[in-house]
Amino acid sequence: MLDRPVPKRTALIIASIIFAAIYTVCSVIFICLKSSKSSVLSAGTGSSASINSQYDSFSNSSSTVSGVTSSGSDITPDSSSGLGGLVSSNADSSAEGTESGTASSGESSSGTVSSGGTSSGTTSSGGTSTSNSSSTVSSVIPPKPQSFSASIWISIYDLADEGIQGMNREQFVSLINRMFDNAKSIGVDSVICQVRPNGDALYKSAYFPYCRYLTGTEGLDPGYDPLEIMVSAAHSKGLKIHAWVNPYRISSTSGDINALSASNPARVWRNDSDPSNDRNVLTTTKDGKATGIYYNPAITEVQNLIVNGIREICQNYDVDGIHIDDYFYPTTATSFDDIEYAKYKASAGSKAMSLANWRKENVNTLVRKLYSAAKSTGNVIFGVSPAANIVRCVGELYADVTKWMSTAGYIDYIAPQIYYGYNNSNTKYRYTALLNQWMSLK
Repeated sequence: MLDRPVPKRTALIIASIIFAAIYTVCSVIFICLKSSKSSVLSAGTGSSASINSQYDSFSNSSSTVSGVTSSGSDITPDSSSGLGGLVSSNADSSAEGTESGTASSGESSSGTVSSGGTSSGTTSSGGTSTSNSSSTVSSVIPPKPQSFSASIWISIYDLADEGIQGMNREQFVSLINRMFDNAKSIGVDSVICQVRPNGDALYKSAYFPYCRYLTGTEGLDPGYDPLEIMVSAAHSKGLKIHAWVNPYRISSTSGDINALSASNPARVWRNDSDPSNDRNVLTTTKDGKATGIYYNPAITEVQNLIVNGIREICQNYDVDGIHIDDYFYPTTATSFDDIEYAKYKASAGSKAMSLANWRKENVNTLVRKLYSAAKSTGNVIFGVSPAANIVRCVGELYADVTKWMSTAGYIDYIAPQIYYGYNNSNTKYRYTALLNQWMSLK
């Protein structure tokens, strides 16, 4: 029997069966190896939160969280960043992240933890962390395919570095096309563009004046709508676009209210004949000198202004997301909002919260309102990019990130600004250490 030649057709059938068996075995081995590198991290107290689709809101059922590692370079954020990095006004000696991210350069990435979904990688920019947990995570789940998985920040400082002041429409269109093409070429699927850096606007607004970086003068119409151009360019290239807003900050370099445009709501409130709204706008000081101007987080009228500004963006522009970063309370000084806190304690009596918890609740209230504003106009995703240090987030900036990640109605995702490399001289700020802290939040 063995001496008989095997028919060609039989030989082909046998070979096909062997090939199929080998392919099946290899596929099983690959799946096993892939799953062995993953772990499920539940987010939530008593229950888990997860994002199961590209734009799901935070849910109280099971959730998957994964992180994307950064480049291996060590990064020490400071104000001399070549990309126009901005150091937070209350950054400590350990240094927090800068606001920066051009589509034309490769920056270190920060981990994006979805609050109710898989996490995504965000290129460039820094961030805060909030939580005392430091437990490690043994492995990371690869993010499932989704439309928001890799993004890049484009800050006002990046645009300024490209010479946007005085540009006409044609020049701005050319710049944005080049930046977005660069983003697309490195695998980015979403651009996070700063459109309100300092209580102003890179779009036509009924609430805020045009940004001074466009023309050199705050409130002066540049002759085109930057956000309209950015939205059109992003979608034409298959990119998602998130409008990045700094809600409270008006100026981090000056306390001169009269340097603002006459139409700036901060200046209007401070200089009008109504003394009841004077404290809608507060000034930070250092060594007796005014250092910045910020909206008062405790005032409902302020919250309404900020929320109306977000609703305006969502209604007038086809943005895919709204994004805020790590600028919340600008100081821990008790004198900053002592008058408002005293009024609160007088009304709350024995049920009054501590100053820290009261400030966190003021920020929580705004975040909830912003989330609702984004959702009220359609399926717009809402996320926050806090500082990398969790303890500082909660204790100094009063950003209650643990609550946002564990409670429905706050955020769709969180992208902590983890600027730091794997071999940072301060082991507490190494990328993996910070990422594990964020991933261990429950």
